[in-house]
Amino acid sequence: MIYVSFVSKNTKYEEVIKKYLIPSLIKWNLPYDIEYIENKGSWRNNVLYIGTRHLDGGNARMFLWNGSGTTHNGAFSVGAEWSYSGEEYQSSMITVTSGGQILWFNGGGFNVLANFPIYYTPIKWTTKATAS
Repeated sequence: MIYVSFVSKNTKYEEVIKKYLIPSLIKWNLPYDIEYIENKGSWRNNVLYIGTRHLDGGNARMFLWNGSGTTHNGAFSVGAEWSYSGEEYQSSMITVTSGGQILWFNGGGFNVLANFPIYYTPIKWTTKATAS
């Protein structure tokens, strides 16, 4: 199961997101069930960057959506269960992952900007926000 999360920082997009994005996510035929939408995503250059959480321990993805159509415009694995999507950084977006990394989106994947100390341990941040 995947948890897709976003909060529009721009209220004019709220109705667009509710009307088009949520039904679109269901139509994208993702290899997961979609649980609900709630937390965070960010717009940059007319693209919504959507961070996801994989509730079964698989790799989350950052999805890109241009605000129209019923398909996403890209899906990129973050190598961890959770992608807290979207702050602008330099010419693109960054995400912090539950694996303890800060990743910079390079247009076709991610470059590692930094690793938190937890990245170097066998401990992982789980989907229940506890260490295991």
